[in-house]
Amino acid sequence: MVNIFTKIQHTKNLSEAEKTIIDYILKYPDDVLNMDAKTLAENCYVSQATVYRLCDKLDLKGFSELKIRVSMDVKDFKNDNEEIDYNFPIKKDASIYQIIDSLKKDYGDTVSSTVDLLSLQTIKKVTKEIQKAEVVDIYSSASNATAAECFVYDMLEIGKQVNAPADQIKQMVQASVSDEKHFAIVISFGGQNTSLKRVMRILKKQNVKILLICSANYNTSKEKPDYVLNISSNENNELRFSNISRRLSIMYILDVLYSNYFMINYNDNV
Repeated sequence: MVNIFTKIQHTKNLSEAEKTIIDYILKYPDDVLNMDAKTLAENCYVSQATVYRLCDKLDLKGFSELKIRVSMDVKDFKNDNEEIDYNFPIKKDASIYQIIDSLKKDYGDTVSSTVDLLSLQTIKKVTKEIQKAEVVDIYSSASNATAAECFVYDMLEIGKQVNAPADQIKQMVQASVSDEKHFAIVISFGGQNTSLKRVMRILKKQNVKILLICSANYNTSKEKPDYVLNISSNENNELRFSNISRRLSIMYILDVLYSNYFMINYNDNV
């Protein structure tokens, strides 16, 4: 079951009034547990109907279920949000031990939040697409090339042909010569990379199925990928000293895909 705090932070297509309720829950989770829907609405200066609409969008049966889920997950939420700054996990004058401990927490929180965002059904379907495809092509920006190359190496080790064209021109050419026998994995955090957007448009014209690995805030309405798996987006794209969390989240998702494909012919692969 997805942590309710992760779910509300990544739910899309919310009204401003619904976002106000979410901000209040994130800021005062303990207070919400002692409220009814009317009191929460009054504290947020929204209608009571808005509270119930938000519950519907969260796939909850009502405000009572929301309170139950908040009660279940509030401890983990507080622990995950205690002290660490994902944009600058390393503080000025930090000791070696503090650096090690901060990164340990960053890694643990990143994997946990990535797991919360994963769709088991999507993973199952994507694994079948990888199995069916004659060739898998993985497209990424230069900053994610290392994760892509690791995936290529792992898959080649168990006999699956995977390509990772490195530069924009090679990516365009590879997309242009692909067909329905190919399966594409595209890694793009927030959709700022216009070259990868062009690649996805070309792939669509070539009838190539696409998995997009991206932030939950990525608006996929134009590219319309066939499948989406979300990266943990704890870091601010503009304010960060490294993409530690993002890189780890991507590598975790690729390792999950590799492991599930490995299981198809487990005895042959061990």
